[in-house]
Amino acid sequence: MKLKKTFIFTFLSLSMLFNGGCWDYSEIDNTAVVTVMGLDLTSQGEIKISANIIKPFPILKNKSPETFVISATGRSCAEAVRRLCLSFCKVIEVSQMEAIVIGKELAQTDLSLIMDFLSRNRHLRPNLLIMISGTNTAEEIVSSNTPQGVSLGRGLSRLLAQNQQSANIFIPIRELDFTIYSAQAGIEPAIPIVSLAAQPISITSDNSAPQSPSLMDAQKTPVLSGTALFKGRQMVGSFDDLETMGHRWLISGMQKGGFITIPDPFVMDKTVDLKIIEFQRKIKPLISGDKIIMEINIIASLTFISQQTNENLLEAQTLKQIELLAEKEIQRQINACIVKSQSLQSDVLGWGWTLNKLEPQMWCQIKEQWPAMYSQTEYNIKIDAKIYNSMLTISPPKFS
Repeated sequence: MKLKKTFIFTFLSLSMLFNGGCWDYSEIDNTAVVTVMGLDLTSQGEIKISANIIKPFPILKNKSPETFVISATGRSCAEAVRRLCLSFCKVIEVSQMEAIVIGKELAQTDLSLIMDFLSRNRHLRPNLLIMISGTNTAEEIVSSNTPQGVSLGRGLSRLLAQNQQSANIFIPIRELDFTIYSAQAGIEPAIPIVSLAAQPISITSDNSAPQSPSLMDAQKTPVLSGTALFKGRQMVGSFDDLETMGHRWLISGMQKGGFITIPDPFVMDKTVDLKIIEFQRKIKPLISGDKIIMEINIIASLTFISQQTNENLLEAQTLKQIELLAEKEIQRQINACIVKSQSLQSDVLGWGWTLNKLEPQMWCQIKEQWPAMYSQTEYNIKIDAKIYNSMLTISPPKFS
């Protein structure tokens, strides 16, 4: 017994020599931290990887950190990464990366070219943001800057976070969700599109006051410009802002924030703005023989935030009219979303997934034909919108 204990103790002691916790460490001086990576498809059919790397210098207050971009191409992502490493003298660190931008041409061709790299790379975090480039290439997006005093990756992350807190139009999608939606039958990924837009900036000097901003001095910065829709391994179209807002009502996990604009009940060329406090959503399939009807119920709590006339719109009878107009606008957004996704046979709403959960036997029979069936699936929408309070004073100002 004593000999056995001695053997075990000796074995464990020796094994500690081969199990160091820092076996794959890299010295910080020899590391290049990537904040955003772009994936493009070249005209020769190769994968081009572009990495936005932060320069290791002190960062000045209210100024974006300095970065530079390196690129390399290959017949696969692995080959492109290898060439990227061979052309750079430091270890490329991607574990701190905030986002990956997929070029539109690559997304429209075949996601399988990059899916293995995205889904099984142990160095990529599962909460990594996925975005699609719009009017620009992924390399152009990766080579841009943000004026918010943060790195490009942090700027893209904050851009989507700020959207959720205010407008709440675009729904962020993470690497893990992107992988699941791409592999799971009955649901397709819908990914925010990012493009570059010219933003006027002011020029200042030590001896002069700031000049008025103009497009002559504009710099291009990333902006959200739609939502990419997928069918299988390819991007087949996109949502505009109206259709994206409809998508938010039907699938967003964050059921609050944002606002809607409706016509003024008294003057139709004027508008009223309502903030969305929160909403509840319930989507359930109604099966009638071989017919599938999706029952959509939305309950929305709203608050009054703006109007363009001097009429008192906070009276009970008028508020009822505003609630009806709000329900009509919400239904318009949802209709626009469903019509576009059905026309592209892209089930970004996850109706097939819903059928799989609630009617598994029926789903097993129809899942092979679901893309075509989805485009013909009927639906009923029921909206219940209530205005509970106002952020304005009781009476609007009167103008002479």
